[in-house]
Amino acid sequence: MSSVMTEALFRDDAYLRECEATIVEVGEAGLVLDRSVFYPLGGGQAGDAGALRLAPGTAVSIVDTRKGEAGRIVHVPAPGQDLSALQPGMRVTAAIDWARRHRLMRLHTTTHLLCALLPYPVNGCSITPEQARMDFDTSEPFDAAAIEAGLARLVAGAHAVGTQWISDEELTPTRSWCARCPWRRRAAAAACGCCASRASTCSPAAAPMSSAPPRSAACAC
Repeated sequence: MSSVMTEALFRDDAYLRECEATIVEVGEAGLVLDRSVFYPLGGGQAGDAGALRLAPGTAVSIVDTRKGEAGRIVHVPAPGQDLSALQPGMRVTAAIDWARRHRLMRLHTTTHLLCALLPYPVNGCSITPEQARMDFDTSEPFDAAAIEAGLARLVAGAHAVGTQWISDEELTPTRSWCARCPWRRRAAAAACGCCASRASTCSPAAAPMSSAPPRSAACAC
């Protein structure tokens, strides 16, 4: 087993769609690269899908991405593919399914807007390409109409989504789950500790798909 930790490029640029990389491990669980734009399942957000391109016209389809041991990122290939030619040291182009990732980012950003509206600790969430769910630690009833109006107000404001590094000392009880993350933690503008990819703005009209935001607005870690 390789001891190489995967360089998680999405932590600094959530809009990066592909990268050149080297295979460092081929195992039963999947393929480990030395660097990757693929976000692995975590923080409630689904792992990325996409492809690892080899020679022209040749590619390995990736259906999921998971966290491995010691900071490695495991790219899970679709079943039924012949992987016998893959060896450590081979160069590949890792390319995510951008339309799928961008939808995950927008849904993820929406969950942060919910955190800004509802002053309760979060004890769980699920973000898939189809829908997002947040679990709040409260028994109080929610006013669905007020929440919907609040979300519409925040979206209309087209607020930028920023990030900042936080230390262990800055972790609050509502962010205590961050302490389990092997990567460095960040806090979003909505004051919700998080380590997954987010859009650079909460406005759907302004959320870019084709151009990267300023580095300070990159929102993955």
